[in-house]
Amino acid sequence: MRKSQGLTLVEVVVALAILAIALGTLTGLLIGGMRQNLSSGKRTQASQILNHLGRLLVGGDPRLLAPAGEPLAWDYGELAATFPELAGAGNLSQPELYRARVENLGTPTEVADLGVRLDAYRLEVCWKDGAREACLAGEAIAAPPGGGGHPPPIPLIN
Repeated sequence: MRKSQGLTLVEVVVALAILAIALGTLTGLLIGGMRQNLSSGKRTQASQILNHLGRLLVGGDPRLLAPAGEPLAWDYGELAATFPELAGAGNLSQPELYRARVENLGTPTEVADLGVRLDAYRLEVCWKDGAREACLAGEAIAAPPGGGGHPPPIPLIN
């Protein structure tokens, strides 16, 4: 009697099932990695926006010098209109995907004790990460609105 040299239908179905499970697992891992990469990219851009706004604030940019108790806020889609340099070549490509808030916390007592007029500011940049909103925050010390900031006195050493 002659035996056939092909695979049976059961062997083919089992092999396809194993292959489908393996491909499904790999696809899930690939999609998870892509989501993580996108989330990391948004966090990096938010960090760059926060850094940019902090540098402008410390430099005395009037767009960011909020009076104490009156926070400034830019909603999604408004940052590029107020800060067009964010959308310029070589900078952030999509500032409209972020919102920002700057709050003047007033003069810290440590600074006031030195006779210096500087205010503490809290900066926050947020973005939508899937169904939730994520935020980064930072603080800076800068001159209050209307100026008045001056360097602390330098003690003389004899």
